[in-house]
Amino acid sequence: METSILIKSEVSIYDMKEQAILTSLVTAIKQKKQLLGLDDSIVKNYLREYFEKNKHALSKLVQYQAEKQLTRSADFEKVLKTVRAKLHESYGMFQTPKNSEEIKKDFLKKLMQRALTEEDYQNIFSLHLSTKERFPSYRSIYSQIFKVTGKPNSIIDLGCGLNPLSVHYMNLKKFRYIASDIDKSSLELIREFFELSGIDGKTMVLDFQNEKDIQKIAFIEADVCFLFKVLEIDKRIAEDLITSVNSKFIIASFSTLSVSGKIMSSPERDWFEKLLNRLKYKFSTFKTENEIFYLVHKS
Repeated sequence: METSILIKSEVSIYDMKEQAILTSLVTAIKQKKQLLGLDDSIVKNYLREYFEKNKHALSKLVQYQAEKQLTRSADFEKVLKTVRAKLHESYGMFQTPKNSEEIKKDFLKKLMQRALTEEDYQNIFSLHLSTKERFPSYRSIYSQIFKVTGKPNSIIDLGCGLNPLSVHYMNLKKFRYIASDIDKSSLELIREFFELSGIDGKTMVLDFQNEKDIQKIAFIEADVCFLFKVLEIDKRIAEDLITSVNSKFIIASFSTLSVSGKIMSSPERDWFEKLLNRLKYKFSTFKTENEIFYLVHKS
């Protein structure tokens, strides 16, 4: 008997058998270290998209489940590989050294003791590719940003990774910081960092592949919005995302390195500049060794 894929309502609903299959797939997908920290809801959204495009895939898995052959079936493996590859393409920026948990615990312990050193910051930033590359330039980056924006009283950092830990280099006094990502383990570290540092901060899970999550951004007001290495994950969402942001300034960045690791001869993003010009947003740029920053003035 054909199993219904989705009941269309405000929230997609699966029957109990299908929900059990989703749970099994989520568990299997997150066995990869790079995806371990993803919120379950993010993985389920990608699975739902897969099953919407592949109408009979879920009913086949229900049959394998009834025969107790679910995880051994080729169809289960196909879903696993396809969705895992899509997630890794969008969210596989995290490094997973064996001692990552030890580095986090040591960082928080020294923060509590007010004994953090530059080496400790370098170690914690090494857990994420973007912050690892950005570490030597943080002071210069924020100096150039705040010359244009002024020192902000509120920041929203979308797709933040571990970037909120860099407030150490911002030279701000009283401010509010909202950090969003899809990686729960990073957000938990950031939450503890905010608490121990006495920062007025908040963390939230937002997935920019989800239209409803993009819509939520419009209700979060801030002086400055950071979009560091976020927009190139999926260019199709760029316009919706930057027009939804409720900030006077948006700081968007892109890598200046090619896939092979070489410096691009022309790191500017023509497609992004054309978008900004069409929206009549003023912008300027500056570059570091690994990154180009667009300082976008929305109003």
